[in-house]
Amino acid sequence: MNKSFWEKRLEEIKGASYNQVGNRVEKHSNQYIERGFDDSDTWGLDWHLAKLILPRLKRYKELAKEIIVIDFPLDEMIDAFEIYAHKDSSNWTDKDVKSIDKGLKAFADHFHRLWW
Repeated sequence: MNKSFWEKRLEEIKGASYNQVGNRVEKHSNQYIERGFDDSDTWGLDWHLAKLILPRLKRYKELAKEIIVIDFPLDEMIDAFEIYAHKDSSNWTDKDVKSIDKGLKAFADHFHRLWW
C-alpha cells in the first residue's frame, strides 16, 4: 500500500538527525499533525517551497496545455525548481545559478498567470 504524503513526512521527521535530540520527534510530529508543517520546515524554507511548487508546476503544465496556450516561460520555472529541489546547492554550477535566477524571475513575473 502506498503511503500518503503525510505518512511519509512523519517518517522523515522521525528519522531526521536534528530530531534525535530531546523531544523534537514528538514536538515536530504534533506540529505537523496540527498545522500541516513543523518548525524544521522553516530552517530551509526555500528548499521546502521548491519541493512543494515543482510537482504542481509540472501538473499545471500537463493540464493547462490542453486548455490554454502557455505563452510564458513555464519550462524555465520548472527547470529552476527542479535544480533547487533536487540538486545540492553546494554542487550548483554557474549554469545552474543562472537557470535558477532566470526561472525564479519568470515565476515572479508570471505568477498571476498560473491558472486555467
